[in-house]
Amino acid sequence: MSPLEADGATAGRETDYDRHHLLQRNDEETCIDGLNTPNKHQNEEFWKKKTSRWEEGSSLRRMLKVFIFVTVLLFVTNLVYEMQSSKKSDDLSLATIQHGESSSADEENEVAAAANDEGLHQETSGNGNKADFLNKIDVANETTKMLTARQTIDSALKALQRDVGPEYASELFGSLRFWNRRYIKQKLIRALLGQNGCPGKAQSDHDFIMSFAGTSVTAGHDNFFNQSYPIVLERLLLDSYTAAGLNLEVRNHAMGNNPAIPAAFCVRSQLGEDTDVAAWEFEMMVSGPLKNAYVEEWMRNALYLPKRPALLMLNGGEGAREPDSEGALPVDARTGSPPPFSYGGDKGDLFEYYDAFGVHSQAMHEAVWKLDHLDKFNFHALVQAGKPTPKPAKWHPGPGGHLLRAQILAHHYLRLLDDAIVVVQETFSETGQDNATIEFIDDADSAVRKDMGTYSAGGKNVEDATLDLPPPLYCDHFFCGSPASCAMTFEPKEQGSLLDLVLSPANLRSTKPTVEPQKHKMWHVQLYAADFDAVVFSQKQGFQYLDMKYVLQGNHKAGPLKLAVKSRSENHIVFCQPPKVWGHMPAHCGDLKDDAVVKIDEKRVSMVKSSSLYDKESSQPPNCWISEWKVKPGSHVITITPTNSDGSYVTLSALIWF
Repeated sequence: MSPLEADGATAGRETDYDRHHLLQRNDEETCIDGLNTPNKHQNEEFWKKKTSRWEEGSSLRRMLKVFIFVTVLLFVTNLVYEMQSSKKSDDLSLATIQHGESSSADEENEVAAAANDEGLHQETSGNGNKADFLNKIDVANETTKMLTARQTIDSALKALQRDVGPEYASELFGSLRFWNRRYIKQKLIRALLGQNGCPGKAQSDHDFIMSFAGTSVTAGHDNFFNQSYPIVLERLLLDSYTAAGLNLEVRNHAMGNNPAIPAAFCVRSQLGEDTDVAAWEFEMMVSGPLKNAYVEEWMRNALYLPKRPALLMLNGGEGAREPDSEGALPVDARTGSPPPFSYGGDKGDLFEYYDAFGVHSQAMHEAVWKLDHLDKFNFHALVQAGKPTPKPAKWHPGPGGHLLRAQILAHHYLRLLDDAIVVVQETFSETGQDNATIEFIDDADSAVRKDMGTYSAGGKNVEDATLDLPPPLYCDHFFCGSPASCAMTFEPKEQGSLLDLVLSPANLRSTKPTVEPQKHKMWHVQLYAADFDAVVFSQKQGFQYLDMKYVLQGNHKAGPLKLAVKSRSENHIVFCQPPKVWGHMPAHCGDLKDDAVVKIDEKRVSMVKSSSLYDKESSQPPNCWISEWKVKPGSHVITITPTNSDGSYVTLSALIWF
């Protein structure tokens, strides 16, 4: 049985249902307008780093494109020739019957003229036939493309099984669990049909975008950036998705020492509003009584995005058992079942609660639970081996660990694409059309309402985005009841720069961040001092990490900083400083609460720690302050004036409002 034939029963049950909805009308999509920040894709240096990982396999893709082009060209040429020959033969026979069996030159000319006249008549008055002919060509082209794509997918799946070992494939690939597989497949069908774009945005209707948020584990620290599993995943998927006509992009926007807050509020800024699959990896950053709230806040802000992405929830760490005190690795297989990766409590499981929205999860400890005694999957192979750094962290996977997670994810996203292609192919076959539309499913059996009508209804603009999600389960309604707006200085991000909010100093809006410390007397943007040594080292080594914790900072000599925001609901404003390192800020960094005067609309406001947001028992407590009182909906001016006389800087990395 080939990889594509496995799980056929499940795919078969879904096919008729998917095809039924595929033939229905399409709901128009729009994208909520975000902050007007220049798109990262316009940054030449960014793309140089990002696209360097695509060089591998480019020759294969060029050969594949040439093969597809030649195949389609030969097919269409043959089809045109046969139809024209048939038409001329029929017309000539009809003319011969009408004019007799004459062999004179004049009569032959009359026959030819009659045939030409008939052809002209059909071309001018029979536009339907011409349209049918052109449509058949389009369908033929699409059919050829899809068949080639399925062959490419099948080859990729076989390669994955071969690489991980056929005897281990079931155990490894089974570690990815789906709560709603059809949701993701429908997104791929939409992309295949060219109906996955956002009107008014610089985006193709055939784009399929996967965006990863998380910690240093996902960011690839202690490895080269192009060895991180999101980038490896893109390489594993790219040929198959390209063959199917999709523009695949995988964004690795994870950061080292990245607290769950403010990340949970900054999903739009970090991942981008055009995201189709949003991935979460913050397990090491959530603990304590509020951990479920932190997870839910991120999930909801991801689902508030206009394309309502499917949610991929990932655990951190390497999964394999560590060596004992003498450095010896386990040699015996574990028994029993691994503890399931999930979040929830007495109110219910979060993954199940939001199952309607394509939740799927993968945990590395589940993948290698019964395999980590083997040399191929032990701690040394997945964590220790191959790291280019002299003193790597033991919680950072090595190239082997990143590759294995990418292979597990790729296996399922290749299967999903193949299933989507089957639905589209069968629809083409039934209708003879290549322009079918799709309507997202409304799963009546789900315990949670999934009204995909809000998928477009909320897209009018961000002020109207009510987006019908179920009530929050664990997080405070003030922070989870409506979409959060976030402007930040950290990189990477897709949109929402904190500098776009600046009213004064006016020249600050166009300032460029620097890695080197700046000591001038004006507000400026530079790398967070605590990260300086690590960033300089990684740049010298050529690791090409994207994550940079830039901060907006100024001291008492810089004067007031004024920012403008427009709130949609009555709520607090959240001010975030860069995360503390082992519980402390660098010596020259002041505290926003004690070392600055903060005003909203010229009224002084105190900074407090909210019990529904701040959790000192978390592995990385938020370094965020909340306005003591709420602001009304509308436009507001925030003024921050440093007061510390010792010359230390007040730093700001994110501003959040609702």
